[in-house]
Amino acid sequence: MTDMSTPKFDGEKVRLGGREYILPSLSVKQTRQLWEKIRGLNKGITEDSLPDKQHDAVEVIHAALSRNYPSMTFDEVDELVDMNNMGNLLRVVSGQSGLTGPGPVPAGEAAQPSSTGPTSTEPSSPAPAGPTNT
Repeated sequence: MTDMSTPKFDGEKVRLGGREYILPSLSVKQTRQLWEKIRGLNKGITEDSLPDKQHDAVEVIHAALSRNYPSMTFDEVDELVDMNNMGNLLRVVSGQSGLTGPGPVPAGEAAQPSSTGPTSTEPSSPAPAGPTNT
């Protein structure tokens, strides 16, 4: 049975199995220990690799949840994570852990150029007040 005491670490509220949990970031130690699995999740998924990647994803999610719910077992998390919520849970853990970048630009939106310093031209002066003669 999962210990539902007050979570020790801040995170994002997620709903699993009809209950609300606070999903925190991974600790530095957890990130170091799971680094190869985390990196592997971003590599291509094939029909043959899917079960292993799902196991690795649940292991990462379990590690994060275990910070706030130490009695929660891998098997409990494995049962609560499903094909519908797995991606979102990984995004939450990654975002909380600072492991995500800006991500891809959604279709139909242009990428915004990043600024590398001051603009090279001065802004235009506003039009003078009052009537103008042309």
